[in-house]
Amino acid sequence: RRWWGENQVFCVFNFSHNLVSYSPNLCGKTWEKRLDSTEKKWGGLGGNSPEMLTKSLSLTLLPESLVLYET
Repeated sequence: RRWWGENQVFCVFNFSHNLVSYSPNLCGKTWEKRLDSTEKKWGGLGGNSPEMLTKSLSLTLLPESLVLYET
């Protein structure tokens, strides 16, 4: 997770060949997806990450992928 002033981003990578679930500590903020490497526009099969993340959601990352969120 990185920040500058009021803006924050976090990126989660899955380097494995398996699905990985992750429950980030979101500090009560709502996060908007900026990049999902599995989306078709990046040559993937279609993204599965939610467009918005809140404190109650977890991520399931597809194999060999990354997802980036911003507040």
